[in-house]
Amino acid sequence: MEKTILIGTNNNFSATTNKWLFSITGIILILLGTRMVWTSDWEIVGIMFIVAGLHQVFFGLMGFSEKSKYALRFKVTDSLIEYRDAFLKPTVQVNWNEIVKIRLDDDKVIFSLTDKNETFKFRSNMNACQEIKEMLKGIAEEKDIPLADS
Repeated sequence: MEKTILIGTNNNFSATTNKWLFSITGIILILLGTRMVWTSDWEIVGIMFIVAGLHQVFFGLMGFSEKSKYALRFKVTDSLIEYRDAFLKPTVQVNWNEIVKIRLDDDKVIFSLTDKNETFKFRSNMNACQEIKEMLKGIAEEKDIPLADS
């Protein structure tokens, strides 16, 4: 069993909508920047617009795709939980075998492991948060892992 939930951003839009919004905004910035470079004395501002537009397009395409290693996601398999909650932070992996208890708060999930705690903070819309919580509750019951609600 493998389930991936794209986290998106904290703007109440789905990951697909975010992908398109970021990409279209980036293309507009690139076009505006190109126009500034070629038609006015604002070359440095135009170059900054182009760089910002490239960043937006890259983030839009890579940050909201299930196949991307840069995507902000929460992934559960039979053996581990994997999550990435920031674009430039590494992916955190937690083995189901190491989990002693799971605490579900309103804004985060705390995995109590045998030697430390791992915290996943929700920076997403409410639908993704609820889906993650329901998925964790179901799998924790299957694996006899105690749950603690806030």
